[in-house]
Amino acid sequence: MSSLVQVGLVGAAVLTLGVGCKPKEETVSPTVTLEVALRGNAESNGGRPLQVVVRRTDAVSFFEDRYAAIEALVTKPDDSVLGVFVVFPGAVAYGEIEVEAGEPAIGVYGLFANPEGEDWKVLVEGAGVVDLVVDQGRLLDDEGLTEMFGG
Repeated sequence: MSSLVQVGLVGAAVLTLGVGCKPKEETVSPTVTLEVALRGNAESNGGRPLQVVVRRTDAVSFFEDRYAAIEALVTKPDDSVLGVFVVFPGAVAYGEIEVEAGEPAIGVYGLFANPEGEDWKVLVEGAGVVDLVVDQGRLLDDEGLTEMFGG
């Protein structure tokens, strides 16, 4: 038998054997919608637009995150980045992001011209809504607003 015929017979046998095989089923994690509302006040970021990065993280990584590393994710996002928003002073940036159900934590990072301490980032755990106010150099959640206005 010629080598060409042998190759053809082997190929036919492989194709015949492969027909009965089931393709591997991929498991798809259920997703939920994360609503993101970022409300800029008139003095937000010194009157300049602000880029905000929303990414999946965990508590340990969040507290270790450095400004320069997060800033680099705007132009070169990795798999952790869920979205990037631009918040204009006096306006609201709103979006919906699909995340895996049971996502441990979401980090929200404001890339301020003059960030105040560690308040340029907020860790959100187990929530379906991120609702933050963009201040001069920090992101404020309900606790920050209460602290600021004495509620």
